[in-house]
Order: sequence, then C-alpha cells, then structure tokens
Amino acid sequence: MTDADFQALIDLLQEVIAEVNAEYSAFSPEESDTDLY
Repeated sequence: MTDADFQALIDLLQEVIAEVNAEYSAFSPEESDTDLY
C-alpha cells in the first residue's frame, strides 16, 4: 500500500467519522461532540 492509498483511506475514515458524529448529534443534541472521544 502506498502513502497515497493510506492518505485516501484516512480521508475516507475521517469523512465517515464526521457523518457518524453528525448523526449522533442529531439524536443527542445535548451531548457535545467532544464527549465521543
């Protein structure tokens, strides 16, 4: 796996995480996003 492949994978993961965080926030607006970490 090249560095470019790895970077693309990281970008994709960050996109998915951001989407999941947005979904979670929609269900629990009183929870801060930072609480997930």
